[in-house]
Amino acid sequence: KFIKNELNALSSRIGITNVVFVDVNGSDITGERNKLTKPFKTISEATNAAQYNDLIVVFPGTYIGNNNMHKDGINYYLYPNTIIQNSGMNYTNLSSINIKIFGHGQFKGTSNLIRLNNSYDINIYVECELIDINAFCFDFGASNANITFKVTKDIKFSGRFLTTNVGTFGSLSVECRDITRSDATTWATIRTNSYNTPYTLNIKCRDIYGPSTTSASESVMWLNCGSDSVYNIECRDVIDRRVSANSSYIWVIYHRWGYLNFKGNIKATAPGIHGYGGGFTGSMSANLEGSIDVYGRCISFSRANSSWRFNGTLISRNSPYVIFNSGTGNKLYLTGRVITIKEDGYVGDMQGIYTTQNIDLILDNLTITTDNESIFSTQPINVNVLTVVYYLNDP
Repeated sequence: KFIKNELNALSSRIGITNVVFVDVNGSDITGERNKLTKPFKTISEATNAAQYNDLIVVFPGTYIGNNNMHKDGINYYLYPNTIIQNSGMNYTNLSSINIKIFGHGQFKGTSNLIRLNNSYDINIYVECELIDINAFCFDFGASNANITFKVTKDIKFSGRFLTTNVGTFGSLSVECRDITRSDATTWATIRTNSYNTPYTLNIKCRDIYGPSTTSASESVMWLNCGSDSVYNIECRDVIDRRVSANSSYIWVIYHRWGYLNFKGNIKATAPGIHGYGGGFTGSMSANLEGSIDVYGRCISFSRANSSWRFNGTLISRNSPYVIFNSGTGNKLYLTGRVITIKEDGYVGDMQGIYTTQNIDLILDNLTITTDNESIFSTQPINVNVLTVVYYLNDP
């Protein structure tokens, strides 16, 4: 009855009139469209038989191999306990593809969940139960590709959650419970690498787990698209499980271009969030809310004329600075708490905010707890103090 109600609601929602059925005990030889008693055996052959706006209903079972889920205008409904082993969503030299997947399916296997190569105008909408693959989730090299995934349970993968290549633009929106990196490689978990092309990334989940490894050469999140890019990341915790980090790219979040809207908590043995300059031009801004508790700097930015806003708690352990700025003309709005903590015999001064360039500071309802200067600058700066309290641990 539950499934029947779901299918009726789905039919009203997207206007479906014709149905193709798939069952592991079906036949690709005798399968017919609109015949419940004559289901196909494979999703691939059912897709070939389906016509525009048809609904393919997939009954429980495990479907292995290239499932060929890339025919324009086809909708899918996956029953509970339906396992798609290697999705077959590999789009090469394709264009103008629109598919929708509904229901309670599970995506598993050893191939990438979705791979877009030299394709454009790709629109994919998926509702499913879980994703558990030994490969990348999203590997994009496409123009105007807009992908949405709503997952009721977890997403687990090895390699990267997302990688975008040069020239990629479009959007990826993901809602799920936890995002977990299962391997121990040193690659970035999320890497957008489209350079001058804008990209929109929306993630809403509970926790994000980075790789468990003894070293790192890249950040957990490497955000490197065009200046009009938007990154909306909302979670409870980003948990960086790297034991050590010995590269200039080891920040938990490495932000190069665009607008970062991050709401959550970061706990790591590596530094927190870095806004990179390095000769790059284009706009950069960030709105951060939550707590950052790290070994190293909490926030560092070297891009000129960028704007940063933080509301929450910054805890820096064994680092000379909590916040470090080396970009000229930047603006920083702070609300909450700034705290330095010495551990394991760490020696040396620990300062709250350190800047080597002119900056506009706006401090509102802020408490700074440090063993040295709360604010230190080598250049003239503008400080607008609305409400602030300073505490020195060791005057």
